[in-house]
Amino acid sequence: MATLVDVATDGTCVLEANGQRLRVPLENLSGHDRDYVGGAAVRIAARRDVKERAIKAQAVAAPAPTDTAGL
Repeated sequence: MATLVDVATDGTCVLEANGQRLRVPLENLSGHDRDYVGGAAVRIAARRDVKERAIKAQAVAAPAPTDTAGL
């Protein structure tokens, strides 16, 4: 049994099984699994976008090491 971790832009699924990550082409999955990946890919992409926005917001909010606030 494996857990879906990501859907890569090249159309492969990144699965984790027994502590190892595997890349599996969608065409190697069953029809049921392809349907699941289709829906999960949207949720994974949304979660990735939220994380990327949070990282960018954090970088903008944090002062630069050379920022002296005009001193």
